[in-house]
Amino acid sequence: KGERVGIVGASGAGKTVLTRALVGVLPKGLSVTAGTVERFGRQTLISQHPASGLPPLLSALAVVAEAARWHPRTAGDPSPESLLEEMGIAPSAFGKRPHQLSGGMARRVALAAGIATGADVVLLDEPTSGLDALVAADVQALLLRIALERELGILVATHDRRLIRDFCSRVIVLRGGRVVAEGEVRELAAGHADPYVRELLPEVLS
Repeated sequence: KGERVGIVGASGAGKTVLTRALVGVLPKGLSVTAGTVERFGRQTLISQHPASGLPPLLSALAVVAEAARWHPRTAGDPSPESLLEEMGIAPSAFGKRPHQLSGGMARRVALAAGIATGADVVLLDEPTSGLDALVAADVQALLLRIALERELGILVATHDRRLIRDFCSRVIVLRGGRVVAEGEVRELAAGHADPYVRELLPEVLS
């Protein structure tokens, strides 16, 4: 609860496949053939291109309102409007459809929708990919804030070393679809014996 975990690895190491396996939505033709996946609470997955996963004909506000319908509401639950504002979406953008949203805004709408479902864990595939440095920093700050304030578990699959350094408390390193290292970020960066692991985390100590 509230833990911030990063998944890193070279391209093709299996980061995206792992996140999809964790929520039970593997691509067609793939299946879990060994091991087990234990899930705690409710999970939501936000893809690398979140706008493509949002209903194309619904406005940002309608997307969040529709997501909230799947979660039994209580008196203390925030409204779709307040969730969007909490994610940094101005009321003037509530009526925009996915194709009218920037990459950063689409991620914020997807986050609001995920929280509206009552998610305990949010998984994000490359949450800062394709964003300029300022927007990426804003998204990172938002993730940190909601993790702390809402005690959400957040797992990010990423190549962004700054995100790993500044956001994640723990990291899982993949190579060829297998976990080759796992632990506290600074400990792995400082002293892991495998050069592959150290190469993935060179900026963590800077």
